[in-house]
Amino acid sequence: MFDLVFEAGYIEEKEGCPFEKKSVPLRDKLLKCKALEEKKYCCGVFLDVAQAFDKVWHKGLLIKLREQLPYTFRCALLESYLTDRQFRVLHEEPITEWKDISARIPQGSVLGPILYLLYTADLPNDDNITLAMFTDDTAILSTRNSQLTATDNLQRSIDNIFAWTRRWEIKINGDKSVHVNYTLRKTENIQIVLNQSPIPQKDSAKYLGMHLDSRLNWKHHVCQKKIQIKDKMRKLY
Repeated sequence: MFDLVFEAGYIEEKEGCPFEKKSVPLRDKLLKCKALEEKKYCCGVFLDVAQAFDKVWHKGLLIKLREQLPYTFRCALLESYLTDRQFRVLHEEPITEWKDISARIPQGSVLGPILYLLYTADLPNDDNITLAMFTDDTAILSTRNSQLTATDNLQRSIDNIFAWTRRWEIKINGDKSVHVNYTLRKTENIQIVLNQSPIPQKDSAKYLGMHLDSRLNWKHHVCQKKIQIKDKMRKLY
């Protein structure tokens, strides 16, 4: 199953992680520090997808599986895995009626992240931005000499992505998403809007366990890790 997905070109194998969407990895892009070295602006938005695996629409996923994967994939196995699923709730003696499950893929399974990546494989992308994804962690970057130009590119991308999420019934938490400007230059307060609400602008964002501050000096990341270690050490005594 993994081999066929890799051959289809939707997942790129990386050292240290099982799979990642084929795009320029965010960490590599930032760690090269091109924007900082060349005194440019690298404006980024880190999107928070609400209940990502629970919002995967089964009918929409089946449509994409038929379009994207070889015939052997969409017959029997995956379609039976997704269709005609029901649930009910039992509490002591009372029990509810059976209800159809029209959305959700199991978390903690090997197949779940793969199905989510296939569901989001057609997320809008263009040459003006860098789109980085690892399952439901999504980041969008735009590097330019002008902060205004980089922010405008991001805004257009956010608008396209929001329209895409509306179509495929995925919800983004705008108040939990983060907007960060990576640069050594002075920045202006230029907002990025999601669904007519500004995305909070901060000096740091957490992505795949790393706290990436606006100057990439790792001070904030080290401080956060020290706090976590102290909390775990206290639990030992």
